Amino acid sequence: MAKKNFYAVKVGRVPGIYKTWDACSAQVTGFAGAQYRGFNSLLDAEKFLKDDDNSGTLASPLIDERTGLKKVFIYTDGTTTGNPGVGGYAAILIHGDYRKEISRGVRLTTSARMELLAALVGIGRLKTKCAVTIYSDSKYLVDSIAQGWAQTWRANGWRKKDGEQVANIDLWKQLLQQCDKHFVTFAWIAGHEGNAENERCDALAAQAAAENDLPPDWGFEEQSDEIEEGEDMILEYLKEMDAPPFDESNGD
Repeated sequence: MAKKNFYAVKVGRVPGIYKTWDACSAQVTGFAGAQYRGFNSLLDAEKFLKDDDNSGTLASPLIDERTGLKKVFIYTDGTTTGNPGVGGYAAILIHGDYRKEISRGVRLTTSARMELLAALVGIGRLKTKCAVTIYSDSKYLVDSIAQGWAQTWRANGWRKKDGEQVANIDLWKQLLQQCDKHFVTFAWIAGHEGNAENERCDALAAQAAAENDLPPDWGFEEQSDEIEEGEDMILEYLKEMDAPPFDESNGD
């Protein structure tokens, strides 16, 4: 296969645009009915993903067949310079032709909190019930949800099996509340492996962390058993989001 600059996976394990054949191959090799193609330009790769093909099959249909809900992909990432240190998070929401990039930095936090906040702000952006797939390169985030650990922590009063209090309760509490409003799947993707959306999130998070006069992450800086201030901070983030992507009047 001649080397291309971009590889678009329309149907595969994780649909999207990849910068290397190895990254693309991991999504399509052995995947029944895989649809993918190499392109020299990003614009052509994006057009391939959006356009219907002759078989009438869309890689990312607007409606989820299992639930009848609007189908949304959210890519997330969080970063810190030091741990703890200055931090940033980013989320990219995709629904058909709609695309929204969100990012922000804080002056002192941890990498785990930034990964959680990226997912929280991303899903908190949705104003109608959706079928959501959240892609993250954080095992901490993905496994805690996919394996049911976070749900068990909540049921046990935010205590682990050994009785120790769970870290980042403010973020976990809000994230699970948001997930309860939707049909959500968390999927792990390898970071820095050529996934264009993952790399874009990484760049956005780093840019946000590099800004001046960053606000505090009260949930981290207070370092107390009381989490109300951290919750207030998160609610303010959610309130700052602009109009919802899925206006019922737009025919989506």
